[in-house]
Amino acid sequence: MEAPGSSAAGTETGMTVYLSYSHEDAAWKDRLLRELMPLLQRDPPTSAVYVWSDDQLAPGSRWEAEIDRVRKRASAAILLISTNYLESGYTAAQEIAQLVHLQSETGLRLLPVLVEPSEWNAIPWLRELQLLPRGAVPLSTLDPEQQEVALAQVARELHDVIARIAAQNTSSSPVIESDTDTAAPLDEADLFRSLSPSARNALEHAEGLRQATDGDGVHMEHLIAGLNQKDHGPAQRLFAAAGIEPDELRRIIETAVETDIPVIDGVYTVARLSALPPHSKHVREALIAARDVAGARGFPIVRSRHLLYGALSVEECSVIRPLLERGVRKEDILLEDTPPAAVGAAIAGFRSDEARGEDLLDITREVETLCSVLAARDVEPPVSLGLFGEWGSGKSFFMSKMEECIREITAAAQTAGNGGAAYCSNIIQIKFNAWHYIDTNLWASLASEIFEGRARAIADDKTVAVEGMDRDEARARLLAIAADSRNVLADAERRRELAETELYESEQRLERLERSEAEIQRSLGAGAILHEAYRFAVRQPEVSGKVDEAAKALNLPAAKAAATEARAQLLELHGFWGYLRGLWLAMRNQKHLPIWLLSALLFAGVVAGFTLLLTRVDPSGAARLITWGAAVVAAASAFVAPFIPPVRRAI
Repeated sequence: MEAPGSSAAGTETGMTVYLSYSHEDAAWKDRLLRELMPLLQRDPPTSAVYVWSDDQLAPGSRWEAEIDRVRKRASAAILLISTNYLESGYTAAQEIAQLVHLQSETGLRLLPVLVEPSEWNAIPWLRELQLLPRGAVPLSTLDPEQQEVALAQVARELHDVIARIAAQNTSSSPVIESDTDTAAPLDEADLFRSLSPSARNALEHAEGLRQATDGDGVHMEHLIAGLNQKDHGPAQRLFAAAGIEPDELRRIIETAVETDIPVIDGVYTVARLSALPPHSKHVREALIAARDVAGARGFPIVRSRHLLYGALSVEECSVIRPLLERGVRKEDILLEDTPPAAVGAAIAGFRSDEARGEDLLDITREVETLCSVLAARDVEPPVSLGLFGEWGSGKSFFMSKMEECIREITAAAQTAGNGGAAYCSNIIQIKFNAWHYIDTNLWASLASEIFEGRARAIADDKTVAVEGMDRDEARARLLAIAADSRNVLADAERRRELAETELYESEQRLERLERSEAEIQRSLGAGAILHEAYRFAVRQPEVSGKVDEAAKALNLPAAKAAATEARAQLLELHGFWGYLRGLWLAMRNQKHLPIWLLSALLFAGVVAGFTLLLTRVDPSGAARLITWGAAVVAAASAFVAPFIPPVRRAI
């Protein structure tokens, strides 16, 4: 376990506290650090104190030499005393002897903590020291609640002692100087906080190179090589403009310092820093120059381009001189946030819209500023950031750079620990493309993706913190929640499909109703209105009774009178024509209708024959003809007279 607030290499600036323990007592070490580190990080005098233990050794490092180097740099050492510690072969043979020697030679302060019962009082050098907890009661002999109280008290007392030691020491990092050089003033903590992620990354590479070459501090060759590790960064662009390729740069550096630098092979470990590493006088001058040039141009942060400018400002350095002789000039570094000079058109590749690649728009400052706000611990969620622009203007590229920056900030915060970092150390980035879910339930899809993304992060990234449960259990719970979200999504999809079907059916019914309405409008004439009015009228009791009386008066049979056509005719018996129609109905429904019709036909034939005869016999007898016609009419009236009373009653 890496101690919160310390780097993986244990070579940070400020006061170093060495933690000596037996690996069997690792659980006690972790518990003590959880109590101690927040106290150190909250207190300004001890915020630059680093507690180092052997589990921070970089893979492949020469551990004995590294441990010996850290012990010699330490101002205090915490010793976890137990039987395992005192009887360990390596501890008894080398560790304890070296610590006791440093106590007498350099004034190393030994701070023993009794965690397990042991024969500590039989050891002369240990018997002379004040043990914690006070009273020399082993922590393991206490019940759980008493252990927590005792650990908290031990942590407070250790903090107080370390604070007093830190006040006596200088707070600056070891500066490797020549016999005649004097280190320039520098507030290291303030400078480190102002470094951009790219500048920190350059220093992390420099420290890794320094460890790989067993240097006593970061020298200019390490800084230049570290700056050159950023692909398409300011260092690579500047050296390329001067005609210096990476292999040639390596030869220049190795010739200047007469040692091999693993710049190309990358055979070194890069660890996160939480403070400036030990460095030479020339590197210190470069850091000061970088800070000054950034401040002079109004930059709140020191970027990698400023570090490069500062390095090239140390012209008397043996590494910088050959670079200056090859035409490398600090004045050629683009320090302002202005667009680069126009270049010729480039041939677009087959993936010209790729969101990754070189930052040709120089958006680093904006990316870092936004990410600093989003990742800040004092910004209360929820926070929403909108990125707007035309199609193809670089929104996806900007977001990819923000993703990289958030990863760097998170890693740095994890190294510094929750108590000492200004940024959140447990950030999970989840990608969600709403275009992929345009035809689905957006909110359900978003919820499912969030839980699945958290589960993936727990499985893939061991730095993601999980509180209160095992990592596998936490991942299983998140996957179960995600599965439930997918069920909710499927149910929402079914409801959406059902709603769409109902909407389609409603639209079809509406269309049919509109067509029916149009047909009714076209067919709605006067006759149709009268017909519907008749249908309404005959359903009225008083009207129906009148119709029945008229049918009876006209001698209509009951079945025939009930017919729709007959009832309609009866309703229309009004006026002269209605009178004639009623007369016809009365005659047509007479019981002896055939006899009446035959008689009428015979009568009409006789009248017609007689009239024709008179006309031929006496053409001039018109008067007699008129007289005869009047007689015929009178006879016809007498013929229909029996039918007139019922017609009157019907009308």
